[in-house]
Amino acid sequence: MKTITIKISGMHCAACSNGVERSLKKVPGVDRAEVNLATQSALVRYDENQATIEQLEEAVTRMSFGVVHDAPGEESTAEQRAEQDALDLKKRLKVAAFFFVPLLYLAMAPMVPGKFLPVPIDPNQMSDVYAFVQLLLTLPILYAGGPFFKNGIISLKNGVPSMDTLVALGTGAAFIYSSYSTYEVLAKINPHAVHSLYFESAGAILTFVLCGKFLELRAKGEAGHAISSLLNLAPKTGFIWKDGEEVEIPREAILTGDIVIVHPGNQIPVDGVITDGHASIDESMLTGESMPVGKSVGENVFAATVVTDGYLRFKAEKVGKDTMLSQIMQMVEAAQGSKAPIAKTADKIAAVFVPVVLVIALVAGLSWWFAGAGSKFAMQVFVAVLVIACPCALGLATPAAIMVAVGKGAEKGVLFKNAEALETAHNVTMAVFDKTGTITKGKPIVTDVIGWNGAKEEAITRLAAAIEQGSAHPLAVAVKERAAGMELPTCTDFRTTVGGGIAARCENTNVRLGNLSFVQPVAMIPPNAIELGEKLASVGKTIVYLTIGRNLCGIFAIADTLKEETQEAMQKLHELNIRTVILTGDNKRAAAYIAQQAGVDEVVAELMPGHKAELIKSFQQGGEIVAMVGDGINDAPALAQADLGIAVGGGTDVAIESAQVVLVNGDIRNISTTLRLSKATIRNVKENLFWAFGYNIIGIPVAAGVLHIFGGPLLDPMIAAAAMSLSSVSVVSNALRLKRFK
Repeated sequence: MKTITIKISGMHCAACSNGVERSLKKVPGVDRAEVNLATQSALVRYDENQATIEQLEEAVTRMSFGVVHDAPGEESTAEQRAEQDALDLKKRLKVAAFFFVPLLYLAMAPMVPGKFLPVPIDPNQMSDVYAFVQLLLTLPILYAGGPFFKNGIISLKNGVPSMDTLVALGTGAAFIYSSYSTYEVLAKINPHAVHSLYFESAGAILTFVLCGKFLELRAKGEAGHAISSLLNLAPKTGFIWKDGEEVEIPREAILTGDIVIVHPGNQIPVDGVITDGHASIDESMLTGESMPVGKSVGENVFAATVVTDGYLRFKAEKVGKDTMLSQIMQMVEAAQGSKAPIAKTADKIAAVFVPVVLVIALVAGLSWWFAGAGSKFAMQVFVAVLVIACPCALGLATPAAIMVAVGKGAEKGVLFKNAEALETAHNVTMAVFDKTGTITKGKPIVTDVIGWNGAKEEAITRLAAAIEQGSAHPLAVAVKERAAGMELPTCTDFRTTVGGGIAARCENTNVRLGNLSFVQPVAMIPPNAIELGEKLASVGKTIVYLTIGRNLCGIFAIADTLKEETQEAMQKLHELNIRTVILTGDNKRAAAYIAQQAGVDEVVAELMPGHKAELIKSFQQGGEIVAMVGDGINDAPALAQADLGIAVGGGTDVAIESAQVVLVNGDIRNISTTLRLSKATIRNVKENLFWAFGYNIIGIPVAAGVLHIFGGPLLDPMIAAAAMSLSSVSVVSNALRLKRFK
């Protein structure tokens, strides 16, 4: 068995992808075929002895879709193909809009009372010219909307009619009826038929739908930005030891086995094992841990992490696609591609609604014709049924509510990237959080300063800040911020021990600032001071001891603290019966303490990025609908794997690109707002669909002539169009109620 990926162009809805998938599965020898609408591709596993690539591609083109063949050495992405499709739609939209504006003016100007608008062609005086010019103006719009007719026909052919089918039927019926009326006018059969033209209706539907499709395509492919952002994390070059000297070469040229050299402040270009030196490394992009990690000979280092202090030589072991960074990229891509597109409610209903309406229109028209009512009467019934079943209200039911809801969300600091995110949020049962920077501030601060042996807090803070004056280590920055505005003593003879601390000579005295193992060999640390340090460390704080000579004079506790709004955010989620979980790369003690403070139900600590995504997948397999909330690069795979990815504003570009929802102001209390707004929106959509179909259920029998059988009136296509417009107004008016959402 062989597995290949076929890139496809021209798919616009679930009906398209379903049709291609069924066509591929019919090819002898195909074991599996999965068509992904989001990535515009098909994953096919087949027996090479029974099927060929040419046969598989023919199965795609048979459905009137294109197969994309990349040039040698180049590889197109779904994002690039979506951009190309958007350019084509933009040209079509310009054509449609250019001809629709004069068409609308020509049709509407005579209807405006009081002659406020100049009438270029009087329909009563020049009926033939009036009708013929409208026909000419409509033809380019029909050409611009050609893809809707093509896709609508393909959907019917595949047995799964979509919204494109409704658009094609509605505009087609209006155009055919208007063309027949134009014929009557030009042939002098019925000059009054000039008042039965619906060219502007056909033009309006096609122009506005083209505009909507263009905006939709512009939004497609955003997921691709996450991949490119991840790729840009790694440094472009690296230094290797070659022929007795350091040589700078492109990252791609580093080979397995090369000795790589990294200086302070530089990024590590590839994965490897340290052979010489020791350093503090910022691995927050991998683990989410805000504190740099001390590493020495024999330990692993990873591409794109940063050496904050120290000097390293390491042997390259994983390069190119094998690095941890590349694996994260692959996980993000796989999680995004594995999601099945959410089937739109309107498309599901249209699959049954459209054939039923078409049958009713045909049966009604033919019945009246066979009953002797005449072809004109039969045509009027046929068109009236199709016009009243026009997709306007059905098409507006979902987007009108979503448009208002997205605007309301933006007002409240919640940015929905697409309608699917808004639709998914109402089903969420579990909220999973990254710790650092999401429910905590993501920045270490000094939480406790304890003077020892009579030392005053201000004095030891000044001394500690003076020692750390030249360091960019996050712990050093926290100490210096604590001493902001204080006058610092002068220190000299600085000596840094990576992973330990810093020593200096201040005011003719030897001073040390660092962890217990760093200060204990040269100073007396009382047991009660060690006990106090362990107590503070048990709640997730990092302990730093300050010694002068052989005496302890101060203890500093440094920690990443809870955001002010975190507890309220968790309380609001619990009110919605949402289970809350923390997944973090941080240590267990710190994570457990933060979880207890925040009021979170469950915590899992010391995780790598891949493990976060795997845990979310296990939650999903257990029946949970998972929302993942994060802000870092390390959260990207988990954000992509979750049913709903929520990025905290101010986080990394990769996290924001991988998520479907962004909390613009970073306030996690808005997560509950997101879920409540989604529930209100879906409820509104269902109400809209009810009203949209209510008009059709009442109007279609009337349009078919049921009342006329009993001596009642026959529904004129113009009245049918008015009823259709009224249904659209009711749908939009109902959607506007979402503006009152609190």
